[in-house]
Amino acid sequence: MAQAERKVRPSTLEPDLDNANGGMSKTKSFEQQLNRWLLKFVFVGDWMVRINGEDCDAEGKTVAEYLALADYDLRLIVVERNGEIVPKGTYAEALLQDGDVVEVVRFVGGG
Repeated sequence: MAQAERKVRPSTLEPDLDNANGGMSKTKSFEQQLNRWLLKFVFVGDWMVRINGEDCDAEGKTVAEYLALADYDLRLIVVERNGEIVPKGTYAEALLQDGDVVEVVRFVGGG
């Protein structure tokens, strides 16, 4: 009788080839943090705020200040910072910091 294969859970330092996330192990977030740190201190020097996929020098500005400078219509947008929706009432207090990832989503009508 054939012995049943025992599925061994990989350590967090090895690739998880059976995982649905493209073979990345649970250390992906650690690896991303390490890469961000290396980029910030070794290669780039100053990390910037990434807005809609582009690096911007918006560190130290509030969301409201950035949106005003970029000429967004506040009635037609939603802002996401680091994976969380920023409530419109907090735009004036929400300070952008180095390493923030921001998406500004504009509503478009049509049919």
